[in-house]
Amino acid sequence: MPRGKITIFFVCLVLMCLFYVNSYAADEIYVLMNGDPVTFDVPPQNINGRVMVPFRAVGEAVGAKVEWDADTESVWMYLDGQYIGLIIGENTIRIGQMGGPEIPVVLDVAPRIIDGRTFVPVRAVSEGLKCDVQWDAASRTVLITSNQSAARTVDSKKELLAVIEENITEQRIKFSVDTTNLTEETISLDICDYFLDVLEARARWWNYSAAGRKYTYIQYNVKYSMYANVSKAIKTNEIWALTPEETEVYQKVSLIVSENVEPGMSEYEKELALHDYLARSTVYDTSSPGETPWDSHTPYGALIKGVAVCNGYSDSFKLLMDAAGIDCDIVYGDAAGADGEIVKHAWNRVKIDGDYYLVDVTWDDAFPDMSDVVIYDYFNLTDEMMSADHAPYTVEHESVSDKYNYFVYNKLLASDQAAVNEIIRAGLQRGSRTIFLRGVNFDVSRMSFEAFAEYFKTNTDLKYSVNPKLNIMRIILR
Repeated sequence: MPRGKITIFFVCLVLMCLFYVNSYAADEIYVLMNGDPVTFDVPPQNINGRVMVPFRAVGEAVGAKVEWDADTESVWMYLDGQYIGLIIGENTIRIGQMGGPEIPVVLDVAPRIIDGRTFVPVRAVSEGLKCDVQWDAASRTVLITSNQSAARTVDSKKELLAVIEENITEQRIKFSVDTTNLTEETISLDICDYFLDVLEARARWWNYSAAGRKYTYIQYNVKYSMYANVSKAIKTNEIWALTPEETEVYQKVSLIVSENVEPGMSEYEKELALHDYLARSTVYDTSSPGETPWDSHTPYGALIKGVAVCNGYSDSFKLLMDAAGIDCDIVYGDAAGADGEIVKHAWNRVKIDGDYYLVDVTWDDAFPDMSDVVIYDYFNLTDEMMSADHAPYTVEHESVSDKYNYFVYNKLLASDQAAVNEIIRAGLQRGSRTIFLRGVNFDVSRMSFEAFAEYFKTNTDLKYSVNPKLNIMRIILR
């Protein structure tokens, strides 16, 4: 071939290559999942005018579980109660919801395998996962928006409770958990027994098999308590959705804070004032199990009626802290009573001056026959201190500082009898009706009351009790 013709041939060849490269680039289809690009090892295809996408890649991008069953050449995808099942070569897909009916959906293009990947029409994603799917023809981009979230897999009851608490903290009314790895006995629990700000919870179990394995999921439908609704109103200042009782609690919280929190107070002082108000104005409901009125479990019982059980106290304290602008959570767990009995319980975690502390107002209201007496055994404890008789289901923030512990802050620690005497004399000099102290490497149950010698010359009416787990002495002068 003459040299000139060879040159022309190679120029034409290069132009043809560029044409085909540009044509391929122009035909490329992009997929964005919630705004993020999805990466494929085999790119999406346009088949018979329908955009086909790799099933597994799209499913995993949105957080779904995808399983391939080689025996039946079927593929399954699961996401938060929804599932899709399809068989290669068949244009009918199976779409269902946990505990609900299964609906067959006919596609105009059947799923197929391309380069070892299962391709399905985009419609299968939108129908099956209830995603919003749009096609931008100008940029050849599939825009997928999903409001679903993948069910978390848990391997123990503790992990299950942690996932449930996380969803309840976010006030989600419906969520699912993958409990495949748990026994039926482990997952048979009532959320209301563990999370006392949940008014009602329904659990629906769902089982399905894929790739020779059986999967178990639980979907929870939750109705939240008065506390959750009022707390949201305090943060948003929107009260239109509150019931009359909730509105009454909302207004009562505002009144309590305005009357007990003064300008210039530190966070510690605000917390102490509202802690004392709640303990003094509320008595513990001693109704027999199963006979406790519903409102004793709510802020309405504590703040309006003045009678509550532990979650009524903890919910109310959380609302008061919310209104005072102090970061506060409710802690759920088990507690050991004076008789050693383990009971489900609720208390609080507060953030004071940048550090987290634990508070149990219920147990600081220890003398129901003396409404004006408040103790401080459980005011701003560390995790280590609280572990003496409280065991939380989860620990969201560690509490390690004791700077604002009541006994540390008020210098009520006694390492010997001389320190005990000094604390007692200071209390008598102030004319205090109550004197509290905590022993440090000193057993307060063996202390002497010699510092009361002068007091006993004219008074004999003195009551005292010891909290042996925390080594605290409480003395009440009548």
